[in-house]
Amino acid sequence: MSQKILKELALLLAVVMILTGMPMYVQAAADPAFQTTYSTFYENRANQGIYDIQVKNVQKGYILKWHITGKGKKWASFDTKKVIAKGTTATNKLTIDSNGESAYAAGERIRITVNVYTAKWKLVSKLTFAGKLQSKAKAINIDTTGVGDLKQLKSGQTYKLRAVLTPLNSTSKVYWQVKDSKGTDCSAQITEEGAWTPTQSGEYTITATARNSAKGEALCTKQIQATVGSFIENIEQTASNKFKVTFGTAPAVTLKEADFSIKSGETTVVVKK
Repeated sequence: MSQKILKELALLLAVVMILTGMPMYVQAAADPAFQTTYSTFYENRANQGIYDIQVKNVQKGYILKWHITGKGKKWASFDTKKVIAKGTTATNKLTIDSNGESAYAAGERIRITVNVYTAKWKLVSKLTFAGKLQSKAKAINIDTTGVGDLKQLKSGQTYKLRAVLTPLNSTSKVYWQVKDSKGTDCSAQITEEGAWTPTQSGEYTITATARNSAKGEALCTKQIQATVGSFIENIEQTASNKFKVTFGTAPAVTLKEADFSIKSGETTVVVKK
């Protein structure tokens, strides 16, 4: 059958469908859309805060104009403000960089907007989404400056520990854990802010962990050891064979005279009272 006859039959069929009211279906092209959107942008990730923002369902020659708005726009930039599509997907590289400043520790937001035009600058679509700027902790340390000697702590007293994250603008959260020498979890003794109030004598391990959420992966951890006990604050001789011993807190066990001795040079004398 000749091509001419085929064309005439196709035209005739179309006319018949129109006259008889039969619908003709034409599949519409999908609208331009983001390949992936992000609710959070992390600076310190495997690619150092670099994201490929892709727009799909475009046509070759389409013009895409890229914009960044929002409070955190100072810390975000695209490689270029205009991309001409070379295929059905157009890509622009977004970089998040705090320049070492702690400006967006509170989680500032940015909004990504892409205007899609035809080659003749007719607006096809306007795409947008927003996300928080975040910075993952790379390291954590525990500042014990205000605590004093970790080997001579007292039960019932509150000690304020301070977690220091690196980088300083890290938006990760700190989670505390306390365990005694038997491995028993005593984390109820420490607050979210790191204020620790031991309730009894013993050896303790205190752990600070940086996470992005309570159930998120541990980004980094730091541990310190602490000893809580009944330490002698003062010894006063009240008679030739009598001494008064003052403890900071009540001893965990009952002490007897035989538990004490005095040594002067090579001679040891047992305390009588």
